[in-house]
Amino acid sequence: MLFYVEETCQVGNGASYRGTLAVTETGRTCQRLDRQTPHGHDRTARNYPAGGLVENYCRNPDDWSAIWCYTTDPAKRWELCDLPVCDYCKEESVETEAGQVTFPRTDGGSFNYSAERCNSSAENEKPLATRFCRVTQNTTVTAVWDQPVVLRCDTDLHNLSQIVVNNETALSVATELQVITTQAETLSSGDVSTITDILHKIVNASGTEQIGESILTIADNFIKVNETVLLDSHQTDRAPTR
Repeated sequence: MLFYVEETCQVGNGASYRGTLAVTETGRTCQRLDRQTPHGHDRTARNYPAGGLVENYCRNPDDWSAIWCYTTDPAKRWELCDLPVCDYCKEESVETEAGQVTFPRTDGGSFNYSAERCNSSAENEKPLATRFCRVTQNTTVTAVWDQPVVLRCDTDLHNLSQIVVNNETALSVATELQVITTQAETLSSGDVSTITDILHKIVNASGTEQIGESILTIADNFIKVNETVLLDSHQTDRAPTR
């Protein structure tokens, strides 16, 4: 099952944009990023592995002002792509089963966490809840809060791996996993293997848009995992069984 979330706007300068827009602001078709004609370039997936450089889609791998692409017009090397900047969700306090929690202002198309934490107000403590700021597009592009998802303070990766993942539990498991992977740089190869197994269960259990967004966030978090750790986890997964 494949997850795809249509992106109708760019968050900030568009560095996180992974949509399929492939036309510039003047209507020129974008050049494929794996080709060097008509314009030679070094913005390749090899040089920018975290840039989402696939097909001929507009991207911003180098922290420019907005998404852009090389064009198929030999007379025009590159241009910006015409995509509005996402609206944002205002700071809001809501009642949940964990009590009242407050979510800060958040760009449309992204997750954020409650100011309230499990054991203290320390920023590195696990948040009590997470929430997605969803972009909607009718005549204008606007952002609205999804319902918050309350997290469990006593849930760690080991506990999470023991949960039976089905249509009813998939969202909460995906959300917990999303929080765990925010500390991706601390994960071991064993952790990565466990997370991969849980992700397979989530994908097989449910395909809702909200879960898809959570999985995309987990994938973005995984970019921070040490390359050696990823290689070790891959070799572990392929080890022969006896």
